[in-house]
Amino acid sequence: MVFPRLISKDLVLLRRGWFQSGSRVLAAAAFSICALPEARSQSTDWDSVFSNTQWYVPTQNILAYSASATDLSDAIPIADQTIWSLGEVVNGQFTGSSSAEFEIGGTTYTSSNSMNGIVTDSGQVRILFSNEGSPTTIGIGQLRTVEGTTYFEMQMISGGSSYITHWAYMAPYSQGTTLPPLEVSPSQLRSPEWNWMQGTTWTMQNNELFGSDGSGSFSVTDYHNGYFWGTGTGPLGSDAESFSFLGSATPEGNILFNILSGTTLTSLTGLIAGDASDGSMVLRSYSIAGTLGDPSEAMVVPEPSTMAVLIVAAAGFLLAHRFSRRVRPEASR
Repeated sequence: MVFPRLISKDLVLLRRGWFQSGSRVLAAAAFSICALPEARSQSTDWDSVFSNTQWYVPTQNILAYSASATDLSDAIPIADQTIWSLGEVVNGQFTGSSSAEFEIGGTTYTSSNSMNGIVTDSGQVRILFSNEGSPTTIGIGQLRTVEGTTYFEMQMISGGSSYITHWAYMAPYSQGTTLPPLEVSPSQLRSPEWNWMQGTTWTMQNNELFGSDGSGSFSVTDYHNGYFWGTGTGPLGSDAESFSFLGSATPEGNILFNILSGTTLTSLTGLIAGDASDGSMVLRSYSIAGTLGDPSEAMVVPEPSTMAVLIVAAAGFLLAHRFSRRVRPEASR
């Protein structure tokens, strides 16, 4: 199945609110619309839909990435098949189990976790994956309907001694469903929407990482099928003086941005919009209860050639405007 690009109304609001005005206030307001809401009593809209169901990763999304615990920019492609088994869903809240199988460098690994999650009225999803003796993982996502079928579109990062990050459309699984091979293949979904990120340099403001009113920068060295990674620097003496990162961007523009400084992992979620000349992100840290803290901002630094084109275009516009003002009186005689 080919998954079409879906345009999120949150992304449209972000573009209208931030890129046209450049206002931090509007950026924060736009982000609050798409932010994960606080845990609260939900309606029963999804109870009958998801109760006692199973979900799996289709062929198009088997691809995931693994990186070491010291450098997220050394990402390598792996195969990840995960099956969810959900129990009763009551007021949007559910429990269940997750069974995963990974193929990394020719070796197969398995993992199992308990699940505790919530689906909001608007279809936003948060799931806590836990296993005694292992770090807890928070999966974040959104329900998406494609060709009449509802999918869980999820993003997450897990690990400790090493990291694995995965974004996928979790598809309904039933008796008779044939699981795809546990391998990375050319037939997998291509997600080119944000491939302009490769080779770009960004400035970033984040008080938690760089201190009050501090800023850093990062460069995206690689992008593939919705995944991106690279390295960055912050102010001397800051918590992120030097860091690596590994993230994912869904076709709709939802971002999971994972930053590793030393042994400290900071995960941010938000939205991306624009292109290589004006790309921007609004990001926040998150927990199972929702998003935390003030939004941080990241902006593309245009390449010199792009900046030159913009300057020439602006100069041409000003000259044309001045010329038209000069000739207008003569034309009216």
